[in-house]
Amino acid sequence: MKNNMTVSLELSEQAIAKLKKTYRQQIQPSSHPYMDALIKIDGCTISIYTSKKVVFQGPLAQEMARLFQVDVPFVAHIGSDEVGTGDYFGPVCVCAAYVDETILEKIQHLPIKDSKLLTDAQVLELTASLKHHVPFSLVVLNNERYNLMHETDNLNQIKAKLHNQALMHLLKKIKQTPLVVVDQFTPPATYFNYLKAEPYVVQNIEFHTQAESKFIGVAIGAILARAAFINSMKTLEDDYDVSLAKGASAQVDDLAVTIVMRHGWPTLDKLAKMHFKNTQRVKARVDELQNQ
Repeated sequence: MKNNMTVSLELSEQAIAKLKKTYRQQIQPSSHPYMDALIKIDGCTISIYTSKKVVFQGPLAQEMARLFQVDVPFVAHIGSDEVGTGDYFGPVCVCAAYVDETILEKIQHLPIKDSKLLTDAQVLELTASLKHHVPFSLVVLNNERYNLMHETDNLNQIKAKLHNQALMHLLKKIKQTPLVVVDQFTPPATYFNYLKAEPYVVQNIEFHTQAESKFIGVAIGAILARAAFINSMKTLEDDYDVSLAKGASAQVDDLAVTIVMRHGWPTLDKLAKMHFKNTQRVKARVDELQNQ
């Protein structure tokens, strides 16, 4: 039996009109203020929003989505994405990658997809191949520098600055001005406001949610950024003789407490994003242990 799936797309007005016409008998009433139509059929519920976002949910979600997704001709582009912003340990890595038709032909045999669907081993294996064919710019912000920046900048502002830096470097490298796509993490106006004090800002950017599934350049950027994060975590473990974990779970708290008890707070500052709530929990536990 198939598991429930969720597929989210932005469809054209024509595709939405075709969808509503095809299933006009299955349209259900909805009280959602931003929903244009709610369609319920066997194996799939389709929610059509006024923003033109269409969400397919159910065992047949993927099959139904494919019927109405219009294939968009490939356009040479730069895609940029980040990794590490949700992890207490490790750096923030941003990578911008350029793909044109010639490059696409060289890499089309590779299983490139949303990096969240790949194992660490698959990411590292893909990266070894991609680096030979894809021009890219990688920015890795270590924890000490991150913590210093966070004293004045919030996380999204830091991300905006890193994306701008990666894009700027890559555009200089390829000496072209293709379409630029960034996986959206804040409204466009806010993104550019974050960069108002920067000496140079890359303009004419398209921002897309779930961009990894829409633009291969963004998917490649995410894969290369994740590979850098994996390698950075391994280097930190080796350099400081500690064990680290991804995410911000209770397991991460346990590891952080061990690090502080063995190596002190200055070492944790070099390994972790200190503004995370984990730090408060770690401090409480360390205080308790030291007062025993």
